[in-house]
Amino acid sequence: MVRKLIFFMTIALALQAGLSRAGSNDDLLFLQLLGPGGQTSFDVDLACVAETATSEPQCATVHKAFDEWANARQIKLRSIGKDDPEFEGKLTPAQGPAAEYRVAILFEPVVVSTMNIWGGTFNNYTPGSAGFRARLFIYDANSGALVRKLEFHDRKQLPDDANVTPAIGAEVQAVIAKLDPGYTP
Repeated sequence: MVRKLIFFMTIALALQAGLSRAGSNDDLLFLQLLGPGGQTSFDVDLACVAETATSEPQCATVHKAFDEWANARQIKLRSIGKDDPEFEGKLTPAQGPAAEYRVAILFEPVVVSTMNIWGGTFNNYTPGSAGFRARLFIYDANSGALVRKLEFHDRKQLPDDANVTPAIGAEVQAVIAKLDPGYTP
């Protein structure tokens, strides 16, 4: 019980301190992704890819959080593959009416299990961790031009046997807050 309390306190403090990042909210302010009254002016294409078997189940957490957000804010959300040209800076201009921007998000949850290696005269312990890397490609939907490319990432150590789903969920919400600061899940 104490470990779980410490775990959640660590997550809360880390979120208060902000995400480790190559981009910040300031990078998104000039785009005016939200119109008057909080109306969104963008559609979202999302890919989730896990590099390890322990990370793979967390893509369900990622998709669920983005689905709930998109439904609540009436944002058009589409799932795409990690090899989509949008992640290479290429977007085909919209044909017909479109939102002002298209945001392509490549979200990579990272979960590393605790490791204990015992051998003869040595003992090696590596604590588990959970984190993510999210790359955002923001396009002008009408011209197809890449307007901004951002990357956010974070990784935290976890207590042994910790449930990583709340940690990944908190990271997803932090990325959503970068796009939509007024959203509350």
